[in-house]
Amino acid sequence: MDNFQNQLEGIKALDLLFYNYTNEQIKEMLQIGDFNYVWETYIDLEKLTYMQLWELYNTKMNLETRLSLLEIANKYYGHEAKEGIALGLKVKRMFKEKYS
Repeated sequence: MDNFQNQLEGIKALDLLFYNYTNEQIKEMLQIGDFNYVWETYIDLEKLTYMQLWELYNTKMNLETRLSLLEIANKYYGHEAKEGIALGLKVKRMFKEKYS
């Protein structure tokens, strides 16, 4: 369960980063070479960047870039993601106990 929970926390932290990024966080992400290229080449700021970031994360970014983004996401949103996933799993257990 711990590995599964860690994966969920990482996904949630990335989700929060892609949805809530600040100018400071974008500057930090742009220091990653592959991310900088993808941002400059594919991101259309007139459209919803959240969806574009997820699509490009899954289709254009290499593993090193993905891991670097995960580190940044955990730095800024790791605690919030961890709390959110823990609460979600607790609610799931409560419903399972009550309705099983």
